[in-house]
Amino acid sequence: MKNKKAVAIVSLVLAAAFTACLIMYVGSRRDPFQRRTEHRIVSVSLYGQASVLRRGTGYSLKEGVGVIETDTIITDPGAEASFRDEDTCVFILDENTEAGIILDEPGRTCLEVRYGTVFFKTSSGGGEFSVSVPTGDIVPGPETLFSVECYPGTQTLRVYRGEVSLTDADTGGVGTVRRGEQFTSLQDDDGQNTDEDIKSISVQSLSGFLIKKLLEYPEREIFTDDELRSEAERRIRETEAALAEKEAYEAQIIAQGGTVPVILSSKPVPEYMTQADLHECTVSIVCDTILGNMDELTEGKNVYVPENGVILAPSTVQFVTGETVYDVLKRACAAVDIPLEYSWTVEYGGYYIEGINELYEFDCGPESGWMYKVNGWFPNYGSSNYILKDGDIIVWAYTCRGLGEDLGLIWSP
Repeated sequence: MKNKKAVAIVSLVLAAAFTACLIMYVGSRRDPFQRRTEHRIVSVSLYGQASVLRRGTGYSLKEGVGVIETDTIITDPGAEASFRDEDTCVFILDENTEAGIILDEPGRTCLEVRYGTVFFKTSSGGGEFSVSVPTGDIVPGPETLFSVECYPGTQTLRVYRGEVSLTDADTGGVGTVRRGEQFTSLQDDDGQNTDEDIKSISVQSLSGFLIKKLLEYPEREIFTDDELRSEAERRIRETEAALAEKEAYEAQIIAQGGTVPVILSSKPVPEYMTQADLHECTVSIVCDTILGNMDELTEGKNVYVPENGVILAPSTVQFVTGETVYDVLKRACAAVDIPLEYSWTVEYGGYYIEGINELYEFDCGPESGWMYKVNGWFPNYGSSNYILKDGDIIVWAYTCRGLGEDLGLIWSP
């Protein structure tokens, strides 16, 4: 009897010890950042959800924690995460961005931007900092403001203050991008640079994220507050006008006894998602610019141009989290039997829209073709890389002149 009691006591002690060890292990797995008290790079602020991948395991990012070499930072839709690299640099990741921490050399940190947009501000001294993208390496000077956009087949570097050195990954050559300049590089299927272009930055080319960051850093040397705010307000007005047009269109349908159509998501909601991951956006397709250039239109194509230039009136399209502008265009066209032709191209980092409603690129002049904008902004990357947010207003428009100038897009020389 005594032996049985002793065995029971020993079993309880062993079970308690095992449970304690398990709790300590799970706790360390849940928050690995507590195992390190000193970090070179520390999370400063976080809006929305972001995560850190460390040694193959993902953890939720928190403010005030450090990241180390080999860590990968990923921001979710609608998120924004900022970090400080000791006293050398502050960098901010936009939503839907992935970047990795690598040790370029002892005492020097390198941020590898793999996908998305990152804004940087360097300080006047203390250590070094560099940025790696598929086209090469970027080394900023002191007190520099710049941004990097990295999408499949396309990378864009913009400098708002100071200058940066850019090393070409293919040739090893070193160039300089200065204040007010935008450097864009395109790659082929093998990742080799096929085209490079440098020009002045246009405020219209900036994403909403970049406009917001520039307003937060008045030490920039290009664009006044008024210029930045004016562009942001223009996009708001355009979005509001698009919504008003949609409401008027729907009211007309209802007045005629019809039902407002909603193009449902054909993509099932995965089990790990909830109904909260089912969203709506607005899609329209217009070719009204052709109406003023009918003399240049390919013979026989006039039958595909509606009298008012509207191929698809503003329509509600459902989508699930993670889908793109390309996904909803394809769904919208299929729902109402609008012919759509597309092809995969590295230059655009995804699917390129060649034709909609039998109207193709070059059908109305050497600079004609289809472009898209979201909430009043023309992204400089492919539609299959633009991840949608709930309520986005998407317009596909046909340009005849100036590669979008007749749509209001201003290109800087």
